[in-house]
Amino acid sequence: MFVRSAIPDVLCVIALSVVLLPAAAYSQDGSGEPESKLQIDAGAGRYDAATGRMTLTSVRISEAGYEIVADQADSDSFDLTDATWNFVGNVRFRALTASLTCDSAELRFEDDRLKSATVRGDPVRMRNEGDVVIEGNAATVEYDAESELVSFLGGAVLETRASRVSGQSITYDLRNETVTVHPPEGEPVLFTFDFFTADEEDDP
Repeated sequence: MFVRSAIPDVLCVIALSVVLLPAAAYSQDGSGEPESKLQIDAGAGRYDAATGRMTLTSVRISEAGYEIVADQADSDSFDLTDATWNFVGNVRFRALTASLTCDSAELRFEDDRLKSATVRGDPVRMRNEGDVVIEGNAATVEYDAESELVSFLGGAVLETRASRVSGQSITYDLRNETVTVHPPEGEPVLFTFDFFTADEEDDP
């Protein structure tokens, strides 16, 4: 029997749920054209010619299994070349087997790439339903493309059926695949592992 904590592995999936939807929709194939098109559905829309901003209500943005849903979205551009998208109210991300719900989200794009993402909630709730089910929450989740860091800030908790980690913040380094946990000041880092409950089992 092989037992291990699945949190570092699945944390990557949850972290990427913030990133994958817009990135997948505008991934490049070398021709300078997006491989697939983003579909935007909205109950109503408004364009302000003076500011160049558009506002959409009851919005759903999707592409090949990836999805963002929100009560309202506004942006300074219709595409993702150089734009900032803000989502407010019952915001839901879905990517692969991971989902994330929050109160608001800001996605900033430059040169057809997601540069940063900030999602906030009371709390932000995350769930992955892959081979190992993992749930988590935090007040804020931030992604920075330059550093390739995803940070879960403010009472961050991530847990599986067999393990749990919590701290004031949890940072996942996508480049080096490392997890850093920062506890509240003066308190220890708390890891809980139940070695009698296996997340994964290998055949004898």
